[in-house]
Amino acid sequence: MKEAKSKSLILKQMMEIVNEKLLLSKGQITSINQSKSSATKNTAGDKHETGRAMMERELAIAEAQKAKAQKQLLDIESMLGVSISETVKSGSLVNTTKGRFLIGVALGKVETELGLCFAISQASPMGSLLFGKKVGDSVELNGNSDYKCRIKERYLHLK
Repeated sequence: MKEAKSKSLILKQMMEIVNEKLLLSKGQITSINQSKSSATKNTAGDKHETGRAMMERELAIAEAQKAKAQKQLLDIESMLGVSISETVKSGSLVNTTKGRFLIGVALGKVETELGLCFAISQASPMGSLLFGKKVGDSVELNGNSDYKCRIKERYLHLK
């Protein structure tokens, strides 16, 4: 089952990408917290308060990025099971005449030793077009006949 191996490699690469994002956001949170604790109040009180507010804002952004990465990781892990479906669903690996798409977590281009895949969400323009389609169906992105693709193979999706 070549497609099962391909999907497994794509998911593994996606997990590595998200784990890097997670480590980066955790590092940012640690750094911001250290900066907050070392910032001492001097005579310029307004300047101190403005600096502290900026750190709080940066901390909130880093925490939101961490939460997003954690959710993406859970979503990717939920796609680890493999089964075959007649229609494109969340977790489907879809081969088209224009490329390979994994419907689920939006991470963009994912490269593996077996080639390039686009990790897209169901809510994306291409994801919403492909969702529910069958082998042999064609879709046209944004009415552009130059970007018309036909689904070539059956799909692997999450269990």
